[in-house]
Amino acid sequence: MITKKGYLFFVFAVFLLVIFIFTGCNGTDDPVSPDDMTPTPGDTPTPIPTPTPEPTPDSAMWGYINGSATVHVSGLPMITQDEDIKASIFHLYHPTTRAWLNIRHRAYNKYQPKGALDSQYCGVDEINWHYMKEGGNGIWNIEWEQRGDTTWVRFTSPENQSSELNLSGGAAAWREIRVGSGDTRIPVAAPANVTVYDISGDIGEAVYCR
Repeated sequence: MITKKGYLFFVFAVFLLVIFIFTGCNGTDDPVSPDDMTPTPGDTPTPIPTPTPEPTPDSAMWGYINGSATVHVSGLPMITQDEDIKASIFHLYHPTTRAWLNIRHRAYNKYQPKGALDSQYCGVDEINWHYMKEGGNGIWNIEWEQRGDTTWVRFTSPENQSSELNLSGGAAAWREIRVGSGDTRIPVAAPANVTVYDISGDIGEAVYCR
């Protein structure tokens, strides 16, 4: 005779057997397929083009127009009125036209720009002595621009005092910055260290002064 406890056990066993049959369970785990490890390709970024340096023109008249330069000056001494010399600190230069533009060191930390579009003083311009600005050791910034047959130049000294020159009758295309004077008639160079950090601009051609 089946007891109540045995009957319940029998019913439970039959229930489990039915579950196993309908679920297909065979006592072992079904193999599980791994996730797809292949990455999904995203959008390909557009490469940034590498700037191609502009080649140096073959023309001997080439230079930087509508440009700028940064120059560092150090070791420049203070001079007094009794030692009033016109020593040049540095100058912009073009080797073909021989255009030059000096920055002269004057008494009491003043500076005086003067330049010309050729070695014969064509298109000359300068700052008068009573318009001179303060400028000595530190960073100098220069900007220039061609406006027709005139080259406009602005100097800003380390003391943030600016002056402008307008060289008319031709067009300068500055190519170099040199220590000392671009005018051989004033050969005195200021006793300072000059480092050119940068000179650049649109490449164009100088125009001889007429």
